[in-house]
Amino acid sequence: MEVTQLKQKHRHGDHQNAMIREGYLDDQFIKLQKLQDESSPYFVTEILTIYFSDAKKILNDMAQALEKIPADFKTVERHVYQLKGSSASIGAARVKIVCVIFRSLCEARNLDGYSKKSGLLVAQLTQWNRLQRHDCHIVERRTKLRNRSF
Repeated sequence: MEVTQLKQKHRHGDHQNAMIREGYLDDQFIKLQKLQDESSPYFVTEILTIYFSDAKKILNDMAQALEKIPADFKTVERHVYQLKGSSASIGAARVKIVCVIFRSLCEARNLDGYSKKSGLLVAQLTQWNRLQRHDCHIVERRTKLRNRSF
């Protein structure tokens, strides 16, 4: 392995460890990464792309359900449950935690609380997306370098 590849791998590990320490990731993300190999070098990137596409749609659907009069909390709760499950399956720890908060707000039919916390969910998804795009970019570059050395 070249010195450049070793440095990139070390930076990638440091970045990932920082994300775990800060609570953005949990062990599930590590398990997801272990599923990636030479036969599917962009597996994690593809999974995250689908996740963020789905999350955007879920957030839009939630917003529409809340704009109804009266607000459709049953639909919102179903979408929050879906987002929580998706987040748990890829290791998005902070997003999963915010989903738990939203679910309790839905159960209480607390539209005011939901409005106050909606920025928190969007902020966590945005931050997680930014960090993961950086992470995936590093993985893709490392894979391209590895493939060139063969």
